[in-house]
Amino acid sequence: MLGEVDDVLSTLDADRRVGLADRPTLETGVPGLDGACGGGLIAGSQSVLRYDPDAPADRAIAQLCATTIAAGKAVSLTPTPTLDRSLLSEAMAATNYSLAEALDDDRLFVLDMFGTWQTDYNVFDLGTTSLGAVNERTVERRDSPLLVVGNIEGEIETVGEQAAREARYENDGGVFGPSDTVLNVVADGSVPETLAAFYAGSADQVWRLVTDGDRQYVEIEASALVSTDDRYPVTTVSGAPFLRVRR
Repeated sequence: MLGEVDDVLSTLDADRRVGLADRPTLETGVPGLDGACGGGLIAGSQSVLRYDPDAPADRAIAQLCATTIAAGKAVSLTPTPTLDRSLLSEAMAATNYSLAEALDDDRLFVLDMFGTWQTDYNVFDLGTTSLGAVNERTVERRDSPLLVVGNIEGEIETVGEQAAREARYENDGGVFGPSDTVLNVVADGSVPETLAAFYAGSADQVWRLVTDGDRQYVEIEASALVSTDDRYPVTTVSGAPFLRVRR
């Protein structure tokens, strides 16, 4: 049965991937990263960001969200356990939108799976509201294409591993539309390797933030735009954009 499901998924993915290289891209806002991955996230695609515990994933995610909102699009964000309001607020402060304005104007929707955010307008506590209900409410309120930043570690903690797998199918052809872009964030070590491989194996783009000794890198593991298996050094900076990728 799993084999049959994988065959169906592969067929659907093949249809969806037609013309990916010709689609517009969403800039990440991280200097050097867009060039490394062929222009940014492919609009309407499904991508994966993997990271190890010592990699600067929170900073990259915050900068991506702020850049997307400043470009006139909306973001549905499921933060990592350590991505807090202050970091996202700092990233937003470097744009023409504050964090409060983004929430009030239906440009930002935060799905709190770890109970680290104060409940507010467009900040949803998934301990009291179902993921499906929040996604539907988000789609109703937004008036522009969404960048959906999912968190697989959070989904496992909230709904369990099996439901996290099933959500991948539901989101493909259910709540979100073909113009919405999905980036699933996978924490290596916190997400079972089989589930991480499940998401990465069906993604249009896969980036990985890793540490090697005292150095940090971004690796392009899969892409419809550039050659893969490339590795670029990453440096962190104080304040937005937080990271720089050296090519």
